[in-house]
Amino acid sequence: MKKLLLLAGVACVLSYSQANALEYTPYVSGKLAYSRMKNDVKIRSYDTDEVYTEKFDIKDWNYGVSVAAGVELPLCNGDAIRTELEYSYRDGAGKTKKYFDGGDIASNKMSVRNQNVMLNAYYDFNTGTKFTPYVGGGIGLAHLKASSKFAGTDGADYAAGKIKESSNNFAWNLAAGVGYEVNSNITVDLGYRYVDNGDLTKTMYTGDRFKVESEAHEILLGARFSF
Repeated sequence: MKKLLLLAGVACVLSYSQANALEYTPYVSGKLAYSRMKNDVKIRSYDTDEVYTEKFDIKDWNYGVSVAAGVELPLCNGDAIRTELEYSYRDGAGKTKKYFDGGDIASNKMSVRNQNVMLNAYYDFNTGTKFTPYVGGGIGLAHLKASSKFAGTDGADYAAGKIKESSNNFAWNLAAGVGYEVNSNITVDLGYRYVDNGDLTKTMYTGDRFKVESEAHEILLGARFSF
């Protein structure tokens, strides 16, 4: 019985999609993000043949923006599937950390920012009202950029302690939210999203090394414009 229901559902989607192939609705969207970025940092420093390892988190609320273009495919049960290509940017999360008391390094001022290009897919649930809940996710590319400035015990910066590094990583996200239909062409969107941006590793010529693992929890508010 379950197999019959599954086959019937697939047949419904395929037949409806073929019959309404010209009814795909393209759209563009823009969103503002209030993002809680969490960057796990691990630093290993070599000083007078001793190895110091320090771990700390950079947790910071930051703003971001995203734009996307996609299409909406209606299903025979009244629900819909959306697919889109999205670009997003998140401002830098920063922190100054004191550590290695008595060593050459007394503090580290670090910031991390990122850009993403994602291919997303969403499932919209028809409620028979102007409100449409949805769930979805996506995969894509994250460009991480980190800067770190070490300072010695006398407060002076030194060349080996200044780092700027970037990396391109596989990234993924999970999302949920609700859309409100203002009219047939405009939908206001409020949602939550978790994003994993991968990690960045840098080793300096001194042997000092740091690694950043980056993720974000986001509240998103925006609008979709169908045409």
